[in-house]
Amino acid sequence: DMVRNTNLNYCIGFNRRYSPLIINVKKLIKERMNPLIINYRIASSFIPGSHWVFDPKTGGGPIIGEFCHFVDLILYLINSKPIEIFALGGAMSHKNTDVYDVEYK
Repeated sequence: DMVRNTNLNYCIGFNRRYSPLIINVKKLIKERMNPLIINYRIASSFIPGSHWVFDPKTGGGPIIGEFCHFVDLILYLINSKPIEIFALGGAMSHKNTDVYDVEYK
C-alpha cells in the first residue's frame, strides 16, 4: 500500500530462482508425475537484535527481508499456489553450531 500511494519505483530481487542448481531442480520437478512435498529448512547463525534485518524501517524483519525469498523460490519450483504451509521457528541457540539431519528409509 505504501508504494501504491506514492510515485516511487521499486523492485524485489528474487534471484534464487536463477541459480544453476535451482534451474536444474526445476527441470527435474517438471518431469514428475506424482505429488510433491517440499521441505525447506533454513539454518542461520545467530543474528543480534541490533542487526539491520530486525529494524522495521530498514529490513522489515526476517519474514519480510528473508522469508519472502523462500516463498518465491518454492512457488517458482511448483508453478502453482500452495495448498498448505507450515512453519516452525523460535530462538534456537546451541553452543555447538553443527547441524545434523538424519533420514531413515
